[in-house]
Amino acid sequence: MIKVSQLILRVMAIVVLVFLSGQAALQALSTVVALTNPAQALQIMPNSTSRQKTANVMLLTQPDNIPWNKITELARSALREDPIASRGLVHLGLNYENEGQQSLALEAMSLSQTLSRRDLIAQFWLSQQAAREGKIEKYFEHSDIAFTVNAQSNSIMIPQLTRAISEPEVQAVFGNYIRQKPIWLPEVINQILSEIENPAHVADTLMLAGGLPEGDVFRAIEGKVINRLIGKGDIQTAKKYFLSLDAKNNAILSNTRFFSRNVNPATAPMTWGILTGHMSEGNFTSSEDGKSLDLQGQVAPTGRGEIARKLLFLTPGRYQVSATGEVDDDGEGSGAFAILSCASGRPNGELMRYTISPKPILKTVELPSTCIAYYMTIEIRASDGQFGLISTIYDIKLDKL
Repeated sequence: MIKVSQLILRVMAIVVLVFLSGQAALQALSTVVALTNPAQALQIMPNSTSRQKTANVMLLTQPDNIPWNKITELARSALREDPIASRGLVHLGLNYENEGQQSLALEAMSLSQTLSRRDLIAQFWLSQQAAREGKIEKYFEHSDIAFTVNAQSNSIMIPQLTRAISEPEVQAVFGNYIRQKPIWLPEVINQILSEIENPAHVADTLMLAGGLPEGDVFRAIEGKVINRLIGKGDIQTAKKYFLSLDAKNNAILSNTRFFSRNVNPATAPMTWGILTGHMSEGNFTSSEDGKSLDLQGQVAPTGRGEIARKLLFLTPGRYQVSATGEVDDDGEGSGAFAILSCASGRPNGELMRYTISPKPILKTVELPSTCIAYYMTIEIRASDGQFGLISTIYDIKLDKL
């Protein structure tokens, strides 16, 4: 015999909790009493709504020994008193499913939906039925309704979508909804990104959809996608996704210069981004001529810290490095440094450490074929002087010879 799924019972638990927090005191009392004495609850408020709540509680409190006869009796009684009692139909549908009568269960749940699209249990059940039948568009139709009309649906619906988003068919249909920009889209994608094991599936979905809609909230999500991918070590997908955002991005994949398109916290570290440590901080400001940006930094006495970083995609070979900048601390060990290291591949550790000074000093570095991508990091160090160090980095050039 088929039992009610634990997911359905979780949905019902959420519905009951919402009911308790938002209904009148008498109704709440009726439901609370139902936790220990369903019959007494009906005496407190013997209407169809209370009968439906009592049936909910029976399902929740007796999941291993559900009194289906009583559940069905309550559901039919509720429907006799109120023919449009959608939850009564839901309970009948669950009973039919328990008896293995799937077609009758589907009929009851579908009829419940025609009476009220706000019933989360019905929408969740119908979405599960659609998924079982491989009807992806139907699955999203019910998910869309649940996300739109019931704020409590996310904790139930999103975990399943997170697991399903690896499927190409799911990605394609989800892409259609992304293009329509439903009200629930930012929250759903953010939660998926937070929970998913492989964020490449999200990136693939977004690229298939032609990207996210306009709006600051979606620009922030783009940055989150990039950082989740890099955090997982999937730098190649991060590169592919970054290029999908704007074809012009290809020109800055190997560029170290400080200009507006290449200094963008939203898409860091594909672009320059600021790093903040417990002893150091940095920020980009407009240069004196207004044509570029300068990197300002400061660090406490005897401290050291990384203040900016950018990911670079460089082909193997010999490169020439030059940079200009100033520091106000000439004590031993102090200075500003541009450090090149391998971000994905070999060798580990620093490939180059360049000391930044007011006049550019040319330096060469040989990059291996074993490294896929590199980090350029700006580090500043202060001596043991009284005031720490303040730095201004004007420019960094990296040219292939």
